[in-house]
Amino acid sequence: MVTLGWLWKFNSAYEDYLHSGLPFAELQSYVRPAVTLSAVDGSVLIATAVVTIVWLWRVRVNAEAINPHTRHRWGRGATVWGWLPVVNFWVPRRVVLDVVGAGVPGVSASVVNWWWGTWVASLVLERMTRVYTDPESKFFDVGKAVLWTGIGAALMVVAAVFFLRIVRGITAWQSSASTYRPGEEVLPPFL
Repeated sequence: MVTLGWLWKFNSAYEDYLHSGLPFAELQSYVRPAVTLSAVDGSVLIATAVVTIVWLWRVRVNAEAINPHTRHRWGRGATVWGWLPVVNFWVPRRVVLDVVGAGVPGVSASVVNWWWGTWVASLVLERMTRVYTDPESKFFDVGKAVLWTGIGAALMVVAAVFFLRIVRGITAWQSSASTYRPGEEVLPPFL
C-alpha cells in the first residue's frame, strides 16, 4: 500500500514533468524514496517468509501427531522447499490443505483455495506491473503501473485476510487441550 501511495505521487510528478515543465532534478527527488521502499519491502518479505515457514513446519508436525492417519502428499521438508520458484505455485497450498484435512474445524478447502488464488494473482500482477515501471520498456506507463499495483495490493489484502483466518483456525485447533492424546509431545504452533 505504501508503494501504491508512492507510485500515485510519482505519477502526478511525472505528468507535471511531461506537460508542465517540472524540472528533471525535482522528478528525480521522487525516485529516491523508491530505493528505501524496495529495501523495506524486501525486509518485510523475508521476515514474513521466515515466520510463515517456521509456523507451517510446526503445524505440519503437530497435524501428524494429532491425526497420524491423515495422508500428507509431501514430506515435512515441503514446508521449506515448497516456497522455491516454480513449485511455490502449488506445494504450499497442498501442505496447508493437508494440515487442514487433518481435522481443523471451521477452515474449509475453499478458504485455503481463496487465500492461495488471491495471493498468486497478486504475485502475477506485481510481476506484470514491473514492465510498466521500467523506463526502458516500450510498455512504460506509470498510470497503468498505479492501476495494476492498486489491484495487486487489494488482492494481497484479501489474501492476508484469508490467511489470517487459516492461521487462527489451525492455531486454535492445535492449541486446544482436547486435540491431543495424553503423553503426546507436540510443538506449540507459535514460538
